[in-house]
Amino acid sequence: VAAAVQLQMENLLRVAPYSYTRNVDDKKRVAPKRILAVSYGEPTEMVLLDNRGEVVSFLSIYLIVSNNHNSPWRESDKHKVIAYLQKDPPDVIVLGASGLKCRTLKEQLLKLVEECYTKQILEREVDVLLADASVAYKFAHSPRALREFPRYSHTRLLAVSLA
Repeated sequence: VAAAVQLQMENLLRVAPYSYTRNVDDKKRVAPKRILAVSYGEPTEMVLLDNRGEVVSFLSIYLIVSNNHNSPWRESDKHKVIAYLQKDPPDVIVLGASGLKCRTLKEQLLKLVEECYTKQILEREVDVLLADASVAYKFAHSPRALREFPRYSHTRLLAVSLA
């Protein structure tokens, strides 16, 4: 019985509280099927999870983020992220909020998403959200995280938990 209850609780926790509309005219809200989580660090980890919480893909990249949200990324980094978004388009992007540079990174990601939408790389403008990383931090340091993802770095585990 305890195992069945634990499984039910885990399935409930895997449901994202976020929902979105597919376009401006559509009033029906849908749950995301693909969540891209970003954990800023060295390297910055971008992890895409499906609606079951399974890792679909990830990108490790050394982004240079200043305190000025108008400062651009290196062109090579920008192209890597655009190629990743094109290969695995997310329904939402969630970024762990752990400092001023994360707010800057959010603004830079918003600009990049807008550019991808304008160039029809993405079919809609994807929301970029900040999330409290404290729960993700606890998961990343848990025995379960190390057991389930033994080869993942700490920053990548934070991204998995954020999603």
